[in-house]
Amino acid sequence: MSVSECGKIYILLKIVRDLSMEIVSFSDILFKQRSSLLQKSLRPHCNSYPIESEYPIVLSAKNPQFSYCVTNKDRKFSTPKLLAHANFWPRRMVEKSTDSEFPVALIGNVATDKNYRGCGLMKSLFTELWSKALDQGFHGLILWSDLLDFYKKLGFYPCGHEYRICFSSKELKKFPQQYDFFVPEADFYNEGILSQMLCLRPKTPLSLKRSTQEFMELLKIPDTVVLVSSHGGTIESYFVLGKGNDMLGVVHEWGAKNTDLVLGALKHIVEATKWDMIWLLAPLCIGRDSLSVFDPFVKSLESHPLALAKFKNKSSIRERIHDCFIWGLDSI
Repeated sequence: MSVSECGKIYILLKIVRDLSMEIVSFSDILFKQRSSLLQKSLRPHCNSYPIESEYPIVLSAKNPQFSYCVTNKDRKFSTPKLLAHANFWPRRMVEKSTDSEFPVALIGNVATDKNYRGCGLMKSLFTELWSKALDQGFHGLILWSDLLDFYKKLGFYPCGHEYRICFSSKELKKFPQQYDFFVPEADFYNEGILSQMLCLRPKTPLSLKRSTQEFMELLKIPDTVVLVSSHGGTIESYFVLGKGNDMLGVVHEWGAKNTDLVLGALKHIVEATKWDMIWLLAPLCIGRDSLSVFDPFVKSLESHPLALAKFKNKSSIRERIHDCFIWGLDSI
């Protein structure tokens, strides 16, 4: 099936002196332009695999509805030139205390052609994405970026917090290993196994809902390694290391029945890789008891904002979103 047969994509049409909107077919040419733009902008030195393989859901040819683009269509030619891009991925946020859900949209893979930066294209694009969010009843937008000053002008602010814990390989090797870990083959996973894994994650106040089907797709990201332990056919822990060209040397998603399993898995990783240290991302809800167990093996521990958010001023969620935690596989 060709990309043009996969559906429609919303395109913002930017003509230098006349900004307007239209819906056009997502053609093979635009698909190639999008891949080229994102590769050059976000992965300029990493060409081992196409960037769409790092985001198998939002950049899939089967899901063009998640891509918003700015194009400059010269009237002399029939093919528009893609100038800027951002993903808009509808998700559900789950609130632990009430077990209630509400809709949000994740923004990612934001890029502008270097020849058109500073022209206000991204401001126009984000204005459209915000209008779309409001029209469809979303409470707000969440994105990942270090460009706080730029996004502040668009109404975004830091939200959520995460621990970034750096473990010493030398100290981890002193931990008495009690568990066996293995890297599963692709046919190991099924709905039951994936459900068990998701249930092991620390229960955060606010986090994104993820289906087992989405989980399966995300685990296909290149250079993503999963480490698992089980007992009597029941999964006791799992750890996700790496994510394409991102999260190198970082365990960014995990679930375990106890802290010894966490330390055991980290020891297994550093012994297998010969690394001097390894990073673990964790929600603040793991608490002081877990941190005290980790402490003898830790080189450094920092708390950082998780992402940037823009929520409706009158939304009851606006303040509570500061308590959210989003696992690495869900970030775009």
